[in-house]
Amino acid sequence: MSRVKVLYVLGMSYSGSSLLGFVLGAVPEVWNLGEVKVFPREHKLSRICTCKKPTLECEYWGALYRQNLQVFNKGSRWMRWSITLRLLLGLPVKAKSNHGDAHMLAAALEHAKSFESRSTWLVDTSKSLWRLLVLWTDPDIEVKVIYLKRGAKENIASYRKHGHGFFKALFQYALFHLLAKRWLRRYTTESQSLTLHHEDLALREQEAMKSISAFMELDYSGYKEQMKSRVYHIRTGNPRTVDQFRDGVEGFFYDEHWKDILKPIQLNLLTQLFRSN
Repeated sequence: MSRVKVLYVLGMSYSGSSLLGFVLGAVPEVWNLGEVKVFPREHKLSRICTCKKPTLECEYWGALYRQNLQVFNKGSRWMRWSITLRLLLGLPVKAKSNHGDAHMLAAALEHAKSFESRSTWLVDTSKSLWRLLVLWTDPDIEVKVIYLKRGAKENIASYRKHGHGFFKALFQYALFHLLAKRWLRRYTTESQSLTLHHEDLALREQEAMKSISAFMELDYSGYKEQMKSRVYHIRTGNPRTVDQFRDGVEGFFYDEHWKDILKPIQLNLLTQLFRSN
């Protein structure tokens, strides 16, 4: 059996991963699954797919749910702390592969081909580093990683906007990007991972899309027109982003609301901590 090809979006919440998934899935060779880590959580079944049908009535997802497939989400707390410690100490890191993922992803790709015969890559916007490590170690899965990074002020302000505490968001942001950078630097090559900044997608779109095209060896030059005619089947991610694609594509934009959300003392602290951000 040939290896299932997965394009994995690694990043934090509120970084634009849902929108990036739609962009990546615009070309016929790439099928966007959204956040695979939540499959098959029953409490997510109430979500409406972008095809405007409930999950179980969706022509794409309904068939997959009837196969009793399972995937890895984030693992035990011990596993996460163990990996965190090993990355911080510069020790080798290896997570156990989860064979359910290879089975689910193979079924997802085969089913996708009945909708788009040229489907070769699957997009997983789960963002989780823990899930990425499990996929990476599976011999039946080939993974390319897009490391999506949003500026500290912008990302932490989004956390605050959604009710999270400032210092908790700051800690999570700093730790996640420290661990992600260390793992990517140690275990991936230039052909296996690409770093994208949310701000580049919003303010330097043409250059960012060229880097994606080169990384995937696919033509994304007409992605906006392709997105308008593409029928997506996405039932996860930011509901506002999903609604945006039901109503029409607006694309990435630079949100300056962080200037109003963060206090001056918080802005000064972030400026000091993330000068190169």
